[in-house]
Amino acid sequence: MGSFVSKVGLANLTGGAATGPNVAVAVTEDLLNRSLHAAWRGGALDFTLDAATAAATLPPGSPALDTTSLLAVAPELASVGLLPGLPLEMKVEGALPAVVRLRGQQGPHLLSMGALKVTLIVAAPTGKVTLAESVYAVDAEFALVEQGGKLS
Repeated sequence: MGSFVSKVGLANLTGGAATGPNVAVAVTEDLLNRSLHAAWRGGALDFTLDAATAAATLPPGSPALDTTSLLAVAPELASVGLLPGLPLEMKVEGALPAVVRLRGQQGPHLLSMGALKVTLIVAAPTGKVTLAESVYAVDAEFALVEQGGKLS
């Protein structure tokens, strides 16, 4: 089990010096992974992006989340009867909780998303139809950098 320690100086700490580190905070893998597991169980890794949410949150000029935009990038879908102009939904679910591996003070550390399930749904006139479903495993390296007493 790894940990990351940050040492900072707090000038107003009773009995502490104004210069140099006088407080150290250790972040352990166990703390992070228990927090990530609780967030996963609470559904924090699950979301649905529908056409209305995409229009409200994506930058202006972004393609609409509908089958017209999908057919523009994959015209072969027209041959299977996919009609233009139907709204799409993209559902993302964390099938497994995220796990952090801290690799000592210098890092880089590893964030592993064991399984993200992505489902593309078409809101057809007859009801919602699953167009595609896939599962991804994602590993990302990251570093914690201390600058001016702050971690980033």
